[in-house]
Amino acid sequence: VEGPAGLALSPEELQEGLKELDEVIDALGGPQVLDRLQTLKSESLVRQQASGGRWIELEVTTWNEFPNRYRRRAAAAAGAMTTVVTPDDSFVIIGEALFPVSEFERFRLEESILHHPIPLLKTRRDPTFMAHVRQDDGDGDETMMRIDTWVMGKETTLVVDRESDLVTTVRYQMTPETGDGEQSVVIYYRDYRDVDGTVFPFAASMEVDGTEVSTSTVTGIAVNTGFEQYLFRRPPTRVQEEDPALR
Repeated sequence: VEGPAGLALSPEELQEGLKELDEVIDALGGPQVLDRLQTLKSESLVRQQASGGRWIELEVTTWNEFPNRYRRRAAAAAGAMTTVVTPDDSFVIIGEALFPVSEFERFRLEESILHHPIPLLKTRRDPTFMAHVRQDDGDGDETMMRIDTWVMGKETTLVVDRESDLVTTVRYQMTPETGDGEQSVVIYYRDYRDVDGTVFPFAASMEVDGTEVSTSTVTGIAVNTGFEQYLFRRPPTRVQEEDPALR
C-alpha cells in the first residue's frame, strides 16, 4: 500500500500499526469506552506566550461534541474570546463583537483538534486511517514506541510509553497563521487520570519549532453530560465585524 508522501507500507505493517494502537486504546479505557465518548467538557488553567514574548494566564473551557462540533472559551484579565467550529458555521466572539472565521483558519483549528490523541483515535475506522510503527521513539529510546498515523491526509506521530501504553508525546507539522511554510509542533502529555472509565492527561506543554509556547493543567473534566445546542450557534444579538485578520 502506498502511504502518504509515497511511503510504501505492507499490509502486515499496517496491521501491526493498528494492533499497537489497540494497546493504546485499552490504556485509555478500551474501545467501547472510547466509542461511547460523545461529549467532552474540560476546564484548564493555561499559561500561554503572547506577543512580545510576554506570558499570559488563561482560564480555558472547551466543549467537544464528537465528531466535529467544538467550542473554546479563553478568559484572561483583559477579557474573553470564544471560538466555535461546526460543519455549518465557524466564528469568534470577542466582547460584544462577532467575527467570521476564514476557511484557512477553520482548517487550522480542525487540524489542531484532530491531533489530540482521543479525537484522533476515535477516527481509527475512517477508510483513510493508517498507522505505522517504529520500535523506538525516533531518537533511539527503546522504552518508547513511535506510531505514525494518517487520517484524511493529516499526519500525527504518537510517542507511546511501552510500560503504560500511554501517549507521552504528540508531534505534527502546523501551517502558521501567515500561511508560509510549516512549523514543528511537539506536545508533551503527563499526569493521566481516570474519569468515568476514560483516562485523560491532566497536564500538557507545547513547543513550536523547539520553543515552549504554552503549558496547561486540567482542573475539571465532564464526560457524556450532553450540551445545550445554543453553544454551537451564532448568537443573534452580536454585531458581526470585519475579520480582524483582514484589517
